Amino acid sequence: MQKNNLKLLWGILFLTLLPLFSCNNNFSVNQSDNKKLTNIETTPLNFIGHWMNEGTRGKLVREVSNEFEFTHQDIKVNLKFPEELYNADDSLEIKFIIRQIQLPKSEWDIIRIKEHYFIIASILNDPEWGKKYLFDFSTIPEFLKLHKPLINTHETKQRSGNLLTGPYNEGFYWAIFTNTDIAKKIGINVKQYDMTFDDLLGYVKAVYEYNKTNNTHIAAIFEDRNWISTETLYKRLCYSLMDNYDEVIEPKLTKKKLEAIEQGYIALEKLSVYQPVIKSRMNILWGRDNDFPLKDSCLFFVNGSWMYNIWTKTDKINIRKMIPCELPVFKRSDSYIGGYTANWAVPKNAAHIKEAIQMMMYWCRPDVAEQWSRCTKCPSGVKGNLTTTSFGFDSFESFVFTLENKYGDKKVHPVTNSFLFGDKNYKLPLHVIEVLEGRMTAAHAFSEFKKKSQL
Repeated sequence: MQKNNLKLLWGILFLTLLPLFSCNNNFSVNQSDNKKLTNIETTPLNFIGHWMNEGTRGKLVREVSNEFEFTHQDIKVNLKFPEELYNADDSLEIKFIIRQIQLPKSEWDIIRIKEHYFIIASILNDPEWGKKYLFDFSTIPEFLKLHKPLINTHETKQRSGNLLTGPYNEGFYWAIFTNTDIAKKIGINVKQYDMTFDDLLGYVKAVYEYNKTNNTHIAAIFEDRNWISTETLYKRLCYSLMDNYDEVIEPKLTKKKLEAIEQGYIALEKLSVYQPVIKSRMNILWGRDNDFPLKDSCLFFVNGSWMYNIWTKTDKINIRKMIPCELPVFKRSDSYIGGYTANWAVPKNAAHIKEAIQMMMYWCRPDVAEQWSRCTKCPSGVKGNLTTTSFGFDSFESFVFTLENKYGDKKVHPVTNSFLFGDKNYKLPLHVIEVLEGRMTAAHAFSEFKKKSQL
């Protein structure tokens, strides 16, 4: 009986070990196959990212780069951020771009361009420099199919020399963000939608009177040394005097636009009576101090819907007191300040141009557009499989959702001055901060513009 059991055990052991011996040759083949896989020759792709320190936006850039590399095993992405290369300084970035496009071979296959096109055009004295130095994605039919119709229009393309430099994944709306704690302290209820200029003037006056009564120093409007964001508020007021969207986006200075420019300056002068701008503006740097509104230093902060990501990273608690409100108008308008931005470009002299184009096309995928909308609470110029940013779960999502439904594609990009001043006058200064701070009268600002402008 014991002998039989012993034989049985030996038999089981033999059957257990048999597959190992019989697979020995296969094992060496697998080793060989693995060796071949690990020895795939990869092409480097040098990619300058964006939003390094802006919470989930920067995280998305890293994730999409990793996904692209995983699905393209023959490409090795070398991702660096502007903060690592030139301290994310705009003037240094512009010099960097000019150097890269003028090299025999660009050191970077994908560069960050943001809204620098016109500044570079001015430096190079060539409004069509992009056609010489940058790849035009409008030559790829699939690129156009994956984007919303507004992208392939003159209104969008004229901001980059009438070409499309890369994916328009970033969408945004401008807002006048309101600190609800300050509003409550002062005793005002700020309208989230359909705010008029008279409403805004009343709110600014209320802050002024509260400060006088209580010996406090709350600013009505945040501004910093360099980025004068109230210029966008001024444009919104002027645009609202046009009859329709087409009249707004015609890059021509008309008699009606002249009247609107004057009315806008008069409005700024009315605001200046109540000393609305934060007193320490010249000591404030936007990148360092954009959390001032969260610290109850001011009532209003004019900026884009991207502030959700910046403030979430800075202070997840106090962001709850900030409500994005519609920019004020003189009268109801069918268009709004917002749009889409192509943040990247592929130089024609890129060492790995084919791989760079592949990477940019990967950013045009509907699933990437949906990831963008979910994590930024902003729209995207790339079509997604879903309709829009979430479904209005908080004040930021509700704001974008409401404006998407209210204005659709009638978006006016804030960067260019040519819609208001005309394409012959887009370089002329706006003088918004000078009037708002009471250093220039409305009459003087308008007179200066009329002297230098061309119809």
